[in-house]
Amino acid sequence: MKKSAFSRLVICVLLLVNSFAFSEVICGKWDYLSVNGNEYMAQNNIWGADTAQCIDVNGTSFTVTTSNHNLSTSGSPAAYPSLFKGCHWEDCTDNSNMPIAISQIQSATIDWSTSAPGTGAYNVTTEAWFRTNSTPGDPDGAELMIWINHNGSVQPGGSQIGTANIGGYSWSVWYSRIGWNFITYRINGSRSSINIDYKPFIEDAISRGYIQNGWYMMDIEAGFEIWQGGAGLATNSFTCSVNGSGTTTPEPTTAPTILSTQAPTNPPQNLGDVNNNGSIDIVDALLIAQHYVGLNPANFDISKADTNCNNSVDIVDALLISQYYVGLINRFC
Repeated sequence: MKKSAFSRLVICVLLLVNSFAFSEVICGKWDYLSVNGNEYMAQNNIWGADTAQCIDVNGTSFTVTTSNHNLSTSGSPAAYPSLFKGCHWEDCTDNSNMPIAISQIQSATIDWSTSAPGTGAYNVTTEAWFRTNSTPGDPDGAELMIWINHNGSVQPGGSQIGTANIGGYSWSVWYSRIGWNFITYRINGSRSSINIDYKPFIEDAISRGYIQNGWYMMDIEAGFEIWQGGAGLATNSFTCSVNGSGTTTPEPTTAPTILSTQAPTNPPQNLGDVNNNGSIDIVDALLIAQHYVGLNPANFDISKADTNCNNSVDIVDALLISQYYVGLINRFC
């Protein structure tokens, strides 16, 4: 065994071990993951396409590890991998102070740090959802987006209707009606990190007639709308704090740590059983790790190794098998 290959294998095994303690990978179309004791949820959220995407979640940070999207930038994005606090549709986190009546918001701050590659078509955006009542469900009021960065020929929905100076930055303001009021504030320039309060943005949207004071803020989210590429996009840290009086506390969502609803797309039979011994276990993960570092393991069936169905075999596939073996996930792709 070559020393350099053995060293790389040791590193891969250590990564696998560390993944159990610190991070989890989700790849299903609608997979989500409760983090920090259900204070936040991470969601893969491939809502506009059927192409592969995986995110590696570590508390309130995550990285897009796989993203095979390739949509035209003239339409909707493929996905919005993100973290949220509050109620995203019917899914609610704990102790968020949301839903909250807009009239009772004293502050709604986020502190967000990101990293972004120089290729692909995407935005770096945080958003808040608003309903006309405090019952969690489909949006019927407004969606307020705040773009702090973007790459490629992407632009907010609708058309530009003005400008604003909020939080020490200048913004172009965009609006569209899409079944609810869709308001976007796009920063002039770009930021990789930002600490802002949603309240003045909400007040500006109220002054334009797009949000009403009697509505409720349901949640705050932060992530990346992706049209093309996107691997390497990362939230390094994210915190959100909403303060006010008279908040409504919904029942928290009761769910497994990971919920997977996406069926594999024509995977081989017994996907993950790379040594064809009739079981999927840590040995299969180690064989994939050996293959990844170039050791050419014996009894290795590569056709069963692509567990995230992204047409490549790498350490993420080994990680997914490891998670399957210890019961963190119950299917692949």
